[in-house]
Amino acid sequence: MVFVFFIAPSTHSLEGLIISAMSKIVKRKSIKLVLLLLLFIFLGFIFFAGQFLVIDQAPEKADVIIVLGGANYRVKYGSWLYNNGYANLLIYSGVRGENAIKMANQLGVPQSAIIYEQQAESTYENALFSKDIMIQKGFNSAIVVSSDWHMRRVKLTYEKEFYDMGNIKLYYCASNDPDFDSKLWWINKKSFKYTVTEYIKLAGYFVTKRL
Repeated sequence: MVFVFFIAPSTHSLEGLIISAMSKIVKRKSIKLVLLLLLFIFLGFIFFAGQFLVIDQAPEKADVIIVLGGANYRVKYGSWLYNNGYANLLIYSGVRGENAIKMANQLGVPQSAIIYEQQAESTYENALFSKDIMIQKGFNSAIVVSSDWHMRRVKLTYEKEFYDMGNIKLYYCASNDPDFDSKLWWINKKSFKYTVTEYIKLAGYFVTKRL
């Protein structure tokens, strides 16, 4: 004769099994929610990455216009600001700027209204050397002009360099790069290049503290 013994699980062990099973379900759902949230954050970053780089404040009358060297459209916008009475002087900051200054002359900015800062080879040096000029000349305000995709880094750099100059007011005005699309930056080859490069340089700032 064979005896079969059936031992019913205790109430406590049954509750433990139920709690354990529910914990696993909750954990799985939590992981899925976290992954979904991370996906939305990533997609949001991708969508707005180009727009985040752009800072374009309304220009206001200032003592001087600072044009960062690098592209003719920056000179054109700086000259437009000068011709429309936003400042009586223009600083061109950057090496090899002779042709840019000639362009400014052709666009109506007289040589006597241009201060040529020809040492800067980086955004950091643009800020450093233009700050020196502003102190020497006693300027209290400036309009800073660069490419739209460059302006986030420009603002960070100038704010850091001018941190101890609370009496100086800076306005950041973007000159639109015709090859840059801030909303669809991943489609246009040059927009993609500018955007990725800027984020690499911004990340590098936290290592070198220089932009």
